Amino acid sequence: CSFHIVVSDAGYGDNPTFLDGVDARDWLSCVVAVACDFGVRLPEEIEAAAQQPSAMQPAPLHRADEVLAAQPEEAWQTITWRMGTDGPLTKQFVALRVHRAVGETTGPEGWLFGERPLPGHDWSDLPVTTSLARLAELSHRRPARSGAIRMARDSPDWMLMPPASGTASIGI
Repeated sequence: CSFHIVVSDAGYGDNPTFLDGVDARDWLSCVVAVACDFGVRLPEEIEAAAQQPSAMQPAPLHRADEVLAAQPEEAWQTITWRMGTDGPLTKQFVALRVHRAVGETTGPEGWLFGERPLPGHDWSDLPVTTSLARLAELSHRRPARSGAIRMARDSPDWMLMPPASGTASIGI
């Protein structure tokens, strides 16, 4: 297979079965949009819960938007991910390592990252060494369907996937 990262909209990002399928393929990673109520658990809270064997309760479940909004101002970085037709495309981004979670189930650790203004929320299972600039650039590879078809046709490194919720999903 010529691609190793799947980039998709929240129609896939909010689907635990899809994310589990990506995780099951060691050669494949993802950068996916997620809804504001995407569930995450903080690593330090998972560790603290593990120290309390009598409680047998998972660590608290948090919403992605609330975790991102709680990040200090100095954690946000201004990143330009590419040049657009009217100049540089620039926003502020923040990222932190969390575990994705649904109900009582805690998934693997990955990146939860967001942007502002007009906040977006993304999840990625890329390695801890992945830069925030790389996460930002990859998260903005979700073009309109016609753009994805054009890229899929013009480059063997792109794979077009069926749209899950109105935005084309692509893999690189």
